[in-house]
Amino acid sequence: MSDLLDEFCLSLQEQMDRQVERQYGPEVAEVWRNLRYFNVLESGDGEGRITGQCEDTIEVFIKVRQGRIEEISYWTDGCVATVVCGSVVCDMALGKPLEEAEEISGEDILKRFPHMPPDHKHCAFLAASALHEAIGDYYQKARGE
Repeated sequence: MSDLLDEFCLSLQEQMDRQVERQYGPEVAEVWRNLRYFNVLESGDGEGRITGQCEDTIEVFIKVRQGRIEEISYWTDGCVATVVCGSVVCDMALGKPLEEAEEISGEDILKRFPHMPPDHKHCAFLAASALHEAIGDYYQKARGE
């Protein structure tokens, strides 16, 4: 029974991967198959949460040491595009000084995904905004607000 279930799950995952590649392009599919940072970072220094008009919510969590993002993660209840944009924004921000990370934009994320369907491009801006909110939250906490 376990072998049948394993085969079914593998087949289902392969179908999902092919659908993601057809719908979103090979760049999104590559990130989808190799997601990173998808978890809630406990005891973070900053947290940003954004809900878009599409009703996707994304949260970014950061730990900061000596003015740099030392650890980062995200969580979302969103679509494939929101999931992969969260992974990419974390990858782009990790290790960066806060001032540099604040400059990461939705456009920067979209450069990684030239085949992103137009109706999902807003997901990149959600991810960037959640990062900016996390950095702002860090600064508020550092000032004791």
